[in-house]
Amino acid sequence: MQHGCNGTGVTAAVIIDDPVNTSYLQSYLSAAGVTQTGTVTNVAVDGGGTGDDAETDLDVQTISGLAPGANIIVYDMGSLTDQAIEDAYNKALTDGQASVVNSSFGGCESSDTSFESATNSIAQQGAAEGVTFSASSGDTGSSECSGSTGVSAPAGDPYFTSVGGVNFTYNSSGVLQTVTAGSLSGDSSGGGVSTVVALPSWQSGVAGMITSGRNQPDISLPFDPVAVFTGGAFGSYLGTSWSSPAFVAFVIETNQLHGAKTGWVNPTLYSLFKSSGYNTYFTPCTSGSNGAYSCNASQYNQVTGIGTPKGWALANAL
Repeated sequence: MQHGCNGTGVTAAVIIDDPVNTSYLQSYLSAAGVTQTGTVTNVAVDGGGTGDDAETDLDVQTISGLAPGANIIVYDMGSLTDQAIEDAYNKALTDGQASVVNSSFGGCESSDTSFESATNSIAQQGAAEGVTFSASSGDTGSSECSGSTGVSAPAGDPYFTSVGGVNFTYNSSGVLQTVTAGSLSGDSSGGGVSTVVALPSWQSGVAGMITSGRNQPDISLPFDPVAVFTGGAFGSYLGTSWSSPAFVAFVIETNQLHGAKTGWVNPTLYSLFKSSGYNTYFTPCTSGSNGAYSCNASQYNQVTGIGTPKGWALANAL
């Protein structure tokens, strides 16, 4: 809600297996002192889901807490099968209401190349319609593929923004002190280089890139534990399942700021990074690793990407 933007007039889609419990959402917002003015709607796809899903609560509470004026449509499809996910994406585009789509899930890209291709094609269609697709880069560090080095899909699709995680520390005055690799209790920010997708042109020429394939993540947002009201009580959750909906909230407010759809942001993100580095739009990760890769405070890294957005500056530039 900084600078007067709270998401009013903008709609986001959350793709997930179960519907959101709106009473849990209201309990969360009440405790946080946030007044919601946007609507939240469940739309069943392929029969829909029925469970009480902490992931759904995390996604919706994050978006609504950060952009309480936005409308949120939860496309719930019962299970995270390839076909169900693709059907939900297509439903979101067909409905034509959401300008940004969240995906807080993923799997080993190289073990399911047809899923990578299909979801990228859907997101490419979304890009043509001005829709931004965001996905978590994963919480298993550089080992997304059953303990082996690998990256996540759909986050690594070129038409998705892959969102990794960082941990922050502040001083008593609230001034940012450190930005380190998102990592806690064996979980860490997903990242690496694709063996399936070629290096996109907008990643070419960026220091730190591994040129054999598409690199992940693109940017990073908080990984640290966050309170979520789920199952009738508050619990603590962490990871890129938080960072992706946080990015969605940022895009929502950016769309409101400009009165237009931001759409596919990846080429612009990297163009801004190439032109200004860490001077204007991004904050670097200074230390930490996700297994095979380490943060680098002067260039792109396969832990946190080009870094953490400086919200107001980046929103104005998009």
